[in-house]
Amino acid sequence: MARGITIKDYLAESRLTIARATWAVAIIGLLLALLIGRLVYLQVVLHEHYATLSKENWVKLLPIPPTRGLIYDRNGVLLAENVPTYNLEITPEQVKDLKA
Repeated sequence: MARGITIKDYLAESRLTIARATWAVAIIGLLLALLIGRLVYLQVVLHEHYATLSKENWVKLLPIPPTRGLIYDRNGVLLAENVPTYNLEITPEQVKDLKA
């Protein structure tokens, strides 16, 4: 029995492999260039727009005083009542004459 002899064109296969690799590198390079271009567009061109949005998006905490009630025990004796309190805060940098 004779074996089947296959003749391959190694030069054509090598050219095909190089062509495919070249196309793959070109497509990846194009996608990378698009990504970098979009990044530059967002970071440089639209910087003012996003900086304004960021400044307007600050969280503002507003204290909401809870509605308090009197607390009684089971015998009707008052345990806790509402007493107004006041807090004074001073920022030393904003006071002209701190010793006064």
